[in-house]
Amino acid sequence: VAADVEAFVRTPPAAPDVPVQTVSLVSALAATIALRSVRSTLEGFAGSGTAFDLEDLVLRAVGCALDDVPGVTELEGAPIALEVRPAQLVFDHIRRGSLAPLRARRLAAIAGKYDGSNQPAALSVRLLSEAAIRPVGMPLLPGRSLRLVLVAGPDAAEALLSFDAGRVDEDVAAALLTRVKMYLEAPLLLLA
Repeated sequence: VAADVEAFVRTPPAAPDVPVQTVSLVSALAATIALRSVRSTLEGFAGSGTAFDLEDLVLRAVGCALDDVPGVTELEGAPIALEVRPAQLVFDHIRRGSLAPLRARRLAAIAGKYDGSNQPAALSVRLLSEAAIRPVGMPLLPGRSLRLVLVAGPDAAEALLSFDAGRVDEDVAAALLTRVKMYLEAPLLLLA
C-alpha cells in the first residue's frame, strides 16, 4: 500500500548548513577638482597669521558633504577617518565649530600623540601629494563603506571615491563626490 512505500522511502539527508557569504562589490567614481580657490583661501589665511593646510579644508569639505547628501542613512553622523602617517584620526561632527580644533587634532595625530586606528568610521580620507599620478583603484579599509583618495597638485586634485556598492547606492556616492568637489572649488562655503 502507499503508506508502506512512503514509509520505506528514505528522506534525503538535509543539506549541510553552510553560511552564506556576501561578496561586496567595490565600485569607484572619479573627479578632477580645481584647487585654485582653495590655494588662494589658504594663502589668505597665511597672510592673516592663521595657518591651515589643504587637509583641514578637505576634511571640512567631506564632513559638510556627508551632512548634505540625503540617503547616506547609515553614514549620517558617522565618524570620518583621516589617514595620516603614522596613525588615523577619527572625527565626529566636522561641520560644527571652527577649523582650528580640527587642525590641532590632525597635527597631534601626525606627531604620534593620538591614534584612532581602532575607532570605527564609515569613511576614510587619504591625501597624496604626488601630482603626477592619478588614482585608479584604492581598496576599502576594513569596516569602511567609503574611501576618498585625493592626489593634490598645485592647481587641481584627482579624486577617487571607492565605495561598497552593497552598502552605498551609486547615486548617493556620486552626490557625495559632487558635493565634496563643490565645497573645494568654492571654499568660502566651508567657512559659513
